[in-house]
Amino acid sequence: MLGCNKRDPHPENKDKVYAQLNVDLGTAKVAQAYVNEYINGNKKDLETAVPQSGEEPVYTKRINEGLNKLTYANQQVRMYEVRIEERLLYVQRRYLESLTPNGRKWPDDEDTAAELIKLQMLREKVARVNDSLNKKDGKDVPRGTKEEAGKHGEEKAAGSEHAAPAEHH
Repeated sequence: MLGCNKRDPHPENKDKVYAQLNVDLGTAKVAQAYVNEYINGNKKDLETAVPQSGEEPVYTKRINEGLNKLTYANQQVRMYEVRIEERLLYVQRRYLESLTPNGRKWPDDEDTAAELIKLQMLREKVARVNDSLNKKDGKDVPRGTKEEAGKHGEEKAAGSEHAAPAEHH
């Protein structure tokens, strides 16, 4: 009996790494939207701030910090988009190679496991950078230790709905 020789037009849909990259991209886009919302909220608060009340510098600082975080969030989104494109090309090439008589097996479980570990390490690195962006005094806290609750948190300005955001992962 002859097996079906019909090629899969979208082999990337069966790739766990490709799927995880898409999940990570979605998470990065949510974080990007959250930072945009934070900036816009503080811009609105700045417009309604009472002059010489001390609110204007607080909102201006929050906007500038938000813009720095937005730059990083935009970089994260772009990084995941590039990695997805690279993985797509890799998967398609490997799939076609697996169809040749002497081609390697696809999907390769060892390769997939190694790539998933690399992605986990990347997510941990991104989380560390996000944490460092949220620190107020730039002080690093060693792994395994905990900061006192509220020690590095921002105080809300009078009537503000947009105090420092907790980083969304």
